[in-house]
Amino acid sequence: MRPTLATNKGSFILRCPTLSELPPPPPGKVGWPWTQESAQLPDTKDDGRAWPRISIVTPSYNQGQYIEETIRSVLLQGYPDLEYVVMDAASTDGTMEVVQKYRNWIHYSESKKDKGQSDALNRGFSQTSGALLGWMCSDDVFMPDTLAKVANEFTEPFDQKLIIAGMSEYRDSSGTITKWEVKDTPKNIVEIFSICTTKYFAQPSTFFSRTALESAGKISERLQYCMDLDLWLRLAQISEIKTINTKLSWMRMHDESKTVRDELKTLQAIEFILADHSGLVDSVTYEKAQVGCKIQQAKSLTSAALIALKGGDRAEAWRDLRLAFGISRRVIFTRGWIGVVLRLLGLKRA
Repeated sequence: MRPTLATNKGSFILRCPTLSELPPPPPGKVGWPWTQESAQLPDTKDDGRAWPRISIVTPSYNQGQYIEETIRSVLLQGYPDLEYVVMDAASTDGTMEVVQKYRNWIHYSESKKDKGQSDALNRGFSQTSGALLGWMCSDDVFMPDTLAKVANEFTEPFDQKLIIAGMSEYRDSSGTITKWEVKDTPKNIVEIFSICTTKYFAQPSTFFSRTALESAGKISERLQYCMDLDLWLRLAQISEIKTINTKLSWMRMHDESKTVRDELKTLQAIEFILADHSGLVDSVTYEKAQVGCKIQQAKSLTSAALIALKGGDRAEAWRDLRLAFGISRRVIFTRGWIGVVLRLLGLKRA
């Protein structure tokens, strides 16, 4: 007989529910994770050993239109030892009504103002006891069988310092797959520096041991952007990195996601974090990474210039182009920068 959670703060049975036990999906929702589920894993591994307890935290703020899909993708993993925590920052869009639908399978949830995502994550992880940890933002989704794949990479002893990282893909607000995906998972600190301006560990496809987090220290609460990059760099100094050559999640790119909404601030945060950890790599690797940051910032401003031009604000477009040039003169050799200039000069159709 399968016990269920009695109260939000009470004792908790950690086996994932089946599809039939969850509330029915909203009308018209089909496929994963609405009408499909992962296979239920046995209580123990084939050799009789225990599965590692996995704890997942979802930080949330006004993502009510997406969070149910996120929650179901976590709960329908068929995993026998899961803790799930939802930390909401006092949403006003019905998020908590969705969370309450699934309260019987959520170890802990709250809805109150916080000091930012890092604060929410740190407090969320403090509510957990799992040997393996991860976080899933309230607009992202696990693929089926993700936790099983991750758990099979995390063998005893469970107190080892470890990062487990898989691949991911991007989807738009409707859930349609885009051309972007994360394939090049870094194997060491040098590789993190080398590719971090465009991609690094896919955050929802990355898991880490509690022992590693306790050794590296909490997620930095001074950072509002790219706190995951800072954490990966600190964890990578002390942890083995195991990679899984398959997609474990998909990330939703929409106008209100921080990565899209605040692209320039995100790139500036990467530059700051790399500078903070510059002593981890040789000077050549560091300089290349910093140049890459500047180029990406210039490209971001170039994209902003095109948007301003299409909106009829030519002065703003010129301002963004000048700022882009000031950050990295290499931008003048890119098709995007040249194209905006030609449009502004009337030599190319706007």
